[in-house]
Amino acid sequence: MARVMAADLEKRDLESRSTDECPIQLNWELRDGHVVVTPSDGDRFIVKVDKAIEILRRNQVQREQFKSQFKLLTRQLAHWISQHREKVDQAYLTAGEQCLRFIVVRHQVRFDADLTDDLSELSYRIANDSDLDMIKLNARALPLADREDISSFLDEEFIIPFHGK
Repeated sequence: MARVMAADLEKRDLESRSTDECPIQLNWELRDGHVVVTPSDGDRFIVKVDKAIEILRRNQVQREQFKSQFKLLTRQLAHWISQHREKVDQAYLTAGEQCLRFIVVRHQVRFDADLTDDLSELSYRIANDSDLDMIKLNARALPLADREDISSFLDEEFIIPFHGK
């Protein structure tokens, strides 16, 4: 009875999570040292058990490395904003195509070559930092505008706002 209750609680826990948190459920079976995996799309593939374990471990390590690098990145971006506080109205870290985007909104509409150069230098440093080798960042400075105008540069599902004030 306790096993049934535990399984029921685990099932309810999985159902209450968002799809991003929930593990993907795969059907699999063990045959002669190989795992036959059938994901929800129905395509079957065979993987050696040892290889499957290695892949799962590697993915866990990579996930932890990315988390660590992401924290370092956000600290570097916050530091950069604090150094450019007089020129930055707000900034956003958001998702882009195959990269993260750092969108910086200037305090003014007029182009600021110095701020653009500093932002390019930041991008270059991040791209060449061995401690951030899993991070691909695209940085862009925008003129002062309403959030509605800026929203076309943002992925509404992933936005981390920074404030320069």
